[in-house]
Amino acid sequence: MPNPILLAVFASLTAPFSRLSCWWLLLALLLAGPAIAQDEVSPVASAHARMDEEQCIRDAWPGRPVVNGVFLSHGYWQPQEVEELMAELESLGVDLVLDYALIPPEDDTWQWAFNSYLDSAEEHGIRVAFYLAPALYGATPETADEYLQRTVDVVAALKYHPAISAWYVHDEVLPLISGEGGTVHYTLTLQQMEQLYQRIKIEDPSRPQLNVWSQLPTWNGFNRIFQEEHLPYGRPDWLAEPFGYEAAMRMLVRQTCDWVLVDSYPLGAHWRGSDDGRTNEAHVAEIVRRAHRLRNRQQPLIFVYQAFSWAQYGTNGPEAAPFPRFEDMRTMLVSAWRNGADGAVAYSWFDLTKDIPGHNVPGREACLADLREVLSCLGRWGWPEDKSSLPYQAITRW
Repeated sequence: MPNPILLAVFASLTAPFSRLSCWWLLLALLLAGPAIAQDEVSPVASAHARMDEEQCIRDAWPGRPVVNGVFLSHGYWQPQEVEELMAELESLGVDLVLDYALIPPEDDTWQWAFNSYLDSAEEHGIRVAFYLAPALYGATPETADEYLQRTVDVVAALKYHPAISAWYVHDEVLPLISGEGGTVHYTLTLQQMEQLYQRIKIEDPSRPQLNVWSQLPTWNGFNRIFQEEHLPYGRPDWLAEPFGYEAAMRMLVRQTCDWVLVDSYPLGAHWRGSDDGRTNEAHVAEIVRRAHRLRNRQQPLIFVYQAFSWAQYGTNGPEAAPFPRFEDMRTMLVSAWRNGADGAVAYSWFDLTKDIPGHNVPGREACLADLREVLSCLGRWGWPEDKSSLPYQAITRW
């Protein structure tokens, strides 16, 4: 067998610059240190999987989770733009989109455009994780059943389209918390979140359900972050002591979703105090490691990495909140992989491509170019399973 190191050196000296950056991203992941051992993930059905020679290594691993996704907020109102977008994402190796603006039309006026969006995604081999949370907006523990049924009804109406490969259920929601993250829109108990998972699974047993969390605090962290105003429906029994709390956190992660997504956006973040001496890698490692410990090892763990500037959200100045560059994103991805992540999704494509008044901060174009490079690298090489099998395959396929 040829020596992978010699092949890597030769490839680095002869490849164009764009491919050099892909190699350095791959090499960083491979040399980052031993990854946490992962059990094999159960196969995920994909009606439109295509296995031709031109596709990247990840497609040779049926059953692997998403490795290269992006968040969108595009919607379906401009079908030609949707077609161009899907074609570009396919060229970068993107295999999943999560679009906040993809909401079923209330009447038939725009149904054709909604269908066109899903058809375009299917044509380009891109899976859609359909966002269900809007059906829950307004729910409280007292009124939950109505909203749970409304959510299941959306699943029943859309489950026949092959482009939809997952249900994106909760975004930054912790049970019984109100007014923080996704709970500004609705509040459910832990039991109601479990019930919703089971009801969706009965309606559509074939597709995975995914949740995104920005924090999965320890018992001490929970009591430090959340005050009584965040618990208007009372303190649950599981919050009384650390052991019961940890059991509830495991139930939350294991019994309310199939795929676990966690995000960390530390670069230039307004919530980092002046005494925060931790690196960006340390912030990423904390949330990924925490989720890895809570999940069932059969659940894919996907890291959502930062591809925006906090200045775009008006929480800091452009100089204090820079855009991440290729090296920043690479470093965060390496940290996520080392701590147990199985794949990555960028947040967000729309922050870098849509002109939004008051949000167009200098440096956006350079970040977009670097994000395209990162997506292309992950699309070409996939997400390493271990340090022994991928290097030689990747180098020889290159």
